[in-house]
Amino acid sequence: MKKIFLVVILSIMAFFPDCKKTDLPHVCATCIEAHSHYTAADYCGAGADVDAYIKNLIDQGNKVGESWSCTKH
Repeated sequence: MKKIFLVVILSIMAFFPDCKKTDLPHVCATCIEAHSHYTAADYCGAGADVDAYIKNLIDQGNKVGESWSCTKH
């Protein structure tokens, strides 16, 4: 009886898609350059990826005289 139950459960599970949480972006950054008032397109992704994007934008901008301000939402 346990084997039949196990086979039925495994068969049912085969018809359902993976129920894991999807990898949807959950954090976005909006960045504005202070001198030109240019607003970059929002960057969305995992929190660590957004933090890296902001750091890179600020670091690269500082090298060419830009001053970026970013907010995460």
